[in-house]
Amino acid sequence: MRKGVSFSASKRRVCGMCLVVLLPFLVAPSICAAPIAEFDPPVSALSWKRFETEHFRITYTSGLERVASAVAMAAEQAYEPITRLYGFRPSGKTEIIVRDHGDFANGFAAYYDNRMEIWASALDYEFRGTHNWIYDVTTHEFTHLVQLAASLKTSPAIPQVYFQWFRLEPEARTDVAEGLPNTLVSYAVPTISIPMWFAEGVAQFQAQGARHDRWDAHRDMIVRVAVLADSQLSYRQMEGFYDPDGREAEMVYNHGYSFVRWLAATYGDSSLRALSRDMRAWRRWDFGSALKQLTGKPGPRVYEEWLTQLRADYRAFVAERKPEPAGTLLGRPASRPGAESGDRPPVITPGGVPAAYALPTAHSSRASYYHAAPVWSPDGALLAYVSTDGQDYRLGSVWVRKPGTGELTVAPGSFRASSNVSWFPDGRTVVFSRAQRDDRNEWRYNDLVKADLQTGTVTKLTDQWRASYPAVSPDGATVAFVRNARGSTNLMLVNADGSNVRPLTRWEDGTQVFSPKWSPDGTRLAVSLARAGSRHIVVYRVVRASGGEVLETERVIASSDDDRDPAFSRDGRRVVFSSAADGVFNLYELDLERGSFARLTNVLGGAFHPDVAPDGRIVYSSYESEGFVIRIIPADAPRHPVSADIFANHIPEQGTFPDSMPEGSSVSDIDRRIPHLQRPSILPRLGRYGDQWRVGAYAFSSDIWDDILVMGGVWAAPENRDYDAFVTAEMDHITPVPVLFDVVRTVRHTREDTTFAGRLRLDGITYGLNAVSLSLKPRVLSREIDLHSTYQRFDAAIDQTLLLNGTRTYVGYNYTYYNGFAAGASVSSSAIRPFTTADIAPQGMKWSLRYDRWWNWYFEDFDAGTGLLNEVYTPYHYNQVSCDAAWYLPTPWREEHTVGVEGRIMRIDAAVDSFFYEGIGGIIGLRGYTYYQLQGKQTAWGRLLYRFPLLTSIDRKLGPVYFDKIYGTVFAEAGRVWRDSYPSSWTPGLKRDVGAEIRADLFSFYGYPSRFSFSCARALDAAPRSDRTKFYLTMLFGYL
Repeated sequence: MRKGVSFSASKRRVCGMCLVVLLPFLVAPSICAAPIAEFDPPVSALSWKRFETEHFRITYTSGLERVASAVAMAAEQAYEPITRLYGFRPSGKTEIIVRDHGDFANGFAAYYDNRMEIWASALDYEFRGTHNWIYDVTTHEFTHLVQLAASLKTSPAIPQVYFQWFRLEPEARTDVAEGLPNTLVSYAVPTISIPMWFAEGVAQFQAQGARHDRWDAHRDMIVRVAVLADSQLSYRQMEGFYDPDGREAEMVYNHGYSFVRWLAATYGDSSLRALSRDMRAWRRWDFGSALKQLTGKPGPRVYEEWLTQLRADYRAFVAERKPEPAGTLLGRPASRPGAESGDRPPVITPGGVPAAYALPTAHSSRASYYHAAPVWSPDGALLAYVSTDGQDYRLGSVWVRKPGTGELTVAPGSFRASSNVSWFPDGRTVVFSRAQRDDRNEWRYNDLVKADLQTGTVTKLTDQWRASYPAVSPDGATVAFVRNARGSTNLMLVNADGSNVRPLTRWEDGTQVFSPKWSPDGTRLAVSLARAGSRHIVVYRVVRASGGEVLETERVIASSDDDRDPAFSRDGRRVVFSSAADGVFNLYELDLERGSFARLTNVLGGAFHPDVAPDGRIVYSSYESEGFVIRIIPADAPRHPVSADIFANHIPEQGTFPDSMPEGSSVSDIDRRIPHLQRPSILPRLGRYGDQWRVGAYAFSSDIWDDILVMGGVWAAPENRDYDAFVTAEMDHITPVPVLFDVVRTVRHTREDTTFAGRLRLDGITYGLNAVSLSLKPRVLSREIDLHSTYQRFDAAIDQTLLLNGTRTYVGYNYTYYNGFAAGASVSSSAIRPFTTADIAPQGMKWSLRYDRWWNWYFEDFDAGTGLLNEVYTPYHYNQVSCDAAWYLPTPWREEHTVGVEGRIMRIDAAVDSFFYEGIGGIIGLRGYTYYQLQGKQTAWGRLLYRFPLLTSIDRKLGPVYFDKIYGTVFAEAGRVWRDSYPSSWTPGLKRDVGAEIRADLFSFYGYPSRFSFSCARALDAAPRSDRTKFYLTMLFGYL
């Protein structure tokens, strides 16, 4: 049968829609190895259990009975006070998942499916005080769930509405039905609009009758220092976590809590309900309008009134207390101006620090807000401490300095140091706790690591023992440390070579222990202990018995507030510690022989982590306007006696976990392998695709553990019935490796009006593109592995009318145009430095390598020999290999400026039809050309770019959009495609372009990242059938 024109048109036009199957995933919504140590089996082997209370359904792992019981008790205590305050009760029982795998302290509230998640590990963070964690976090998250649900404008089942716009690149080629998009906009409008300061403020404020949080010395310290330095967050900065660095995010919490307390004190607790209810109105998108409705004043003016009150209170505080810095500053942090006498640029030892995270030298422009937990070397010549110099977030390393010289060493293997550092007696070896990710589950565990500063040798002392706070005994034979498990922490011992791990305590009641320190003679351990909230200090005598070491209480230091960070003097006669006994963290000293106490500092901020040198000098971490810095107090500094009665309070003898399950509860086993999907959420979609208006929706549901996620979506054009649909299912933890399953279907209708031989008229063609894929995604040695298989089938339906003797007869037919199956694997790795600019201006390297074996059958003709239209296919079987890589480096003159190289190469090893060619133009490649202009079976392209900040810390809003920072980029690109052998013949030759791009980090509706980019590229070489200048626009959750 001869190929008809109608067939030829359908055959070639399908190729123009092959990439359409990728679009659903490009713009889909953002929803919001070694054996485990004793007591912690792999998560896949955990036994899950469940019980119910009047208002909650608690699911937990075997071994967490006491934690789960405490969660249930806290939740029921909070239910009536919180729901009464906000006038809202959740529909049905609230699901609470209690977890304890990995050293992670947090909670999560999903108001849209009435679910909470509680992690058993207590929060241990330098910017937070110590509270009764389980009771506090449970009440905190339940407050979130109720308050946010009470502020919703619609049903919780509709958390967002999406407005989308895909503009397609015009292609001059007649065999391409659709070009690649040059505009991709997917903008989410949530059905809730609550600023972060209010959401987090009310969650800390909680409610009368269910209040497990309090305005403590830590919170007051952070706000006090910021206000007196006039560095408090602005009204707009408080509205979202716009700068996710640890300190600024924490200030949102503290500022918000203070502001909410002031609102409640000024306008009553009921004002919180009034504000929440007022934000339910569709006209309310700016919280300032709700504040005006409540107070009669614009939001910024209300903020200024609160700030004025704070300034007055804190100025009175200064006038009364007359605080002053204590001791001299240790040199200068890398980003601080000025330096102590004799400071030289630091000498950095790179051993053990990953190349991608190599620390900048002293000229680094990155503000460092954390230098803490300093400790003297045995001879007092060196100081070791944890510092975030040159890093964003709370990502520290162990730094070793020689005071007065500025000589600096970074301890090998210390990146992500998670607590303190301790010296071995040799003065060259340190031990610290480091967070390390488990490849299988991607959870982080703290373990002890020993590093030799001279040889660079790094040795792990523990393996997934969830160990922190190491303390080396004076003889160097033993390391004491703190082990986290089941909501409690315990003191442990391990030999210096990592052998013989043994417990000193066996608490399971929620007791938390911190920062053990040995006495110089090795007979005593001083620790911080928390049982009912605040920390206090206990000095234990270590008694060596036949069954091992045991502890006997020798001394308790307990004020009415928080006492922490004990350290012995080198003669063992004194204990120096930090206490907020009078509301401000200062250093105090206990004379163990006399039983007398003295205050050593009177600071404005706070004094923490003291350590005493052999000559009596005291080093400590001081919280100031720049964050935590290190100061040294001379040995002869004045002491101010205080009454011993201040520290004579009683501490509880046990923690607060109940001994039994709630009365009347019935515990049942639950099989995690059986899906327990939550109520589905619906996300409507409205927008424009090409020249079509479209409507549709996303839908998603997950199980209570987030181990299974099922998502689907459809977007249809009512005018001609075109649509795109997909369903994806992701499974994790319940399978040996993560599994991803996708089904995609795309349907396009084209209208034709072509008549052949005066009798046969082509009316239209309907294309159906279908794809099914299955992926296994193990993680090995921090590399992402993808073992995948894909089946694709493309169909066409020809609508024709036969005009014969004045009669019209439909003679259309359907056929399968293409069948293809692939099996392959890919591996990828990312060493992008974890900066707050990692999205807009990454630094570091990433790469991926992919191999696919394709078995394709491509339609060639019909065989009418049997009287039927049987398809005849040409097989195309080949191997395809591709590699993508990007490398971004800071410039020598400005660290925030980057030079980058990006590129991709691809090769198909057999002769194939042009249908299987890959393009290198368009939004994903050479932007001076369209995708289908540059196609071949072998391709290579690269981009050289220079990226720089234009505006940072903008702190401006336009409607619901907050402007954070804007970067500019200039780039040059070049690429080549080969259609025959590689590289002896090639067409169409090297193609080049130059261009520029603007990127903007924006946030919408207080919490939704909106990443905007606009780029322009100019083709330098001949560009037949298209304009030389191309424009691209994106507005997504991230950058392409």
